Amino acid sequence: MQRFPGRRSFLFAFLACLAVRISSAADHKLLSLVSPGAQAVARIGAPTTPSSTSNFVVISHYNGVDLGDFFALSGADSTRSVQEVILVAAADSTGQLNEHSLLASGNFDRDRIYRSAIDSGSSTTRYRGVSVLVVQPFARERSDFSEVRWLAIPEPSVLLFGSIGSVQQELDRYLTRSSVDPRLEARLSRLRRDDETWCVLSPHTWTQKIRDVLAVIDPKLAAGLKDGDAFQFGIRYGRRVEFEYEITTNSSAATRSISDLLTQSLVGPEKGLALLPPIDLSTDNNTVRGLIKVSMTRYNAWLAEVSARGKSTVFR
Repeated sequence: MQRFPGRRSFLFAFLACLAVRISSAADHKLLSLVSPGAQAVARIGAPTTPSSTSNFVVISHYNGVDLGDFFALSGADSTRSVQEVILVAAADSTGQLNEHSLLASGNFDRDRIYRSAIDSGSSTTRYRGVSVLVVQPFARERSDFSEVRWLAIPEPSVLLFGSIGSVQQELDRYLTRSSVDPRLEARLSRLRRDDETWCVLSPHTWTQKIRDVLAVIDPKLAAGLKDGDAFQFGIRYGRRVEFEYEITTNSSAATRSISDLLTQSLVGPEKGLALLPPIDLSTDNNTVRGLIKVSMTRYNAWLAEVSARGKSTVFR
């Protein structure tokens, strides 16, 4: 397993696009901990080619904070290795995506991580017999983040970190050995098994800032998405980067409208992207599927363009 070298591994942690190196491996156990109420779920994996170093996911601002703090908190563990990270966002009682968590698999020394955090001002509590670290907001983030979070390591291969309510739900699922949410499993089954990065967005999660990020891929793709549409994508890295996506709408008329829009879409050569011929843009059961292929050089340039937008791409 690959170990993280440090903070340079997540240069875009506060953006809706994220670059990070993590060993590529699907973990069914982590997926089983994701609550059925999750509205945005993203997995970060590692490219399979030495020349590629970045992944793209759409996440919330709070997920980015969690990821950065996860590295800081677990950095005290010299034996740490990370196999996979899943980022989850869900709506709170106000309907905003303020519930958030990070689920990681790998190897984590709970005693070292907890002891280091306690020395820095954190405390511990217990939840259903599991020792939990109570994490106060870091001094560097208190200007826009004041939430107290939980970090739990119920076994050496599993780490949970995020909103207290989210971590409680995930510990409940861990302790009851829950199975993967069938709806999430069904959506992921429609993506390729060798996708190293994927992201699933449920209906009614759309904000203008999410659309701004997707517009970097294809303005017509962003324009075609409506508030009631479900969207998911997966990325596979090889000689060329393949970005596949699905949009599920509420009606056949909406599906036809999006399909017509994307059929006409030719992302200009200045962007370096090319929508494949119509045979690779298909529709069925109110779902539009598309595939974009791009060279690694253009992919990296595209990520640079997204990251250059800075905080304009962050959504709360």
